[in-house]
Amino acid sequence: IEVAKQTSKLIDWLKSEYKLEVLLDPAEASNDDPSSEFLPKETYFNPTKLAEECDFIITVGGDGTALKAASFFDDSHPIPPTLALGLGSLGFLAP
Repeated sequence: IEVAKQTSKLIDWLKSEYKLEVLLDPAEASNDDPSSEFLPKETYFNPTKLAEECDFIITVGGDGTALKAASFFDDSHPIPPTLALGLGSLGFLAP
């Protein structure tokens, strides 16, 4: 729940300070997850169109989150600049 609260603060800051449109992973829209109540509901991306709509990526999570974000892109749509905020505990990509 704490990660969702911090992510919500980050989203609010990006929207208010930089007037950015923030798109969230639709997989995070689960009503079963109590942390989903802290995330905005109106801005989920379409995974098949993300490569055309995205200028940069911020991931909040662990290595798996960064890998999942990368999986939405391919050779015709390279991965845009990415800021990975590491909150994971396994760390299989970094020592």
